[in-house]
Amino acid sequence: MAAFSGGETAFVSTTWTEIVAAPASGRKQVLSVTASNRDTVAHLLEIRLVVGASNYKLFQANVPASQAAQMLVGCIVLDNTNESLEVKSDGAASVTEPLAVVAVFEEP
Repeated sequence: MAAFSGGETAFVSTTWTEIVAAPASGRKQVLSVTASNRDTVAHLLEIRLVVGASNYKLFQANVPASQAAQMLVGCIVLDNTNESLEVKSDGAASVTEPLAVVAVFEEP
């Protein structure tokens, strides 16, 4: 049965952090990804699609302190067991790490 899922993931400095895992079966439609810079200084935030050993940059933005960026405009479909989405920041947070908020529609 199809279902909506999603959630919040804090991501740490320059380490790529998975925010949507590859589907075990079926497909995942990623409806939105918003990243909030909860720090006191601006950060460059990035999102990428991982397909096996290949990486594809989808979006990057210099996000001011206490602001958010819509990092995925439109829908992206993950329909293979080696596809996932990851995010990272350009550096360590002074106070609080950025937060990614994701909305996903999962199909069997």
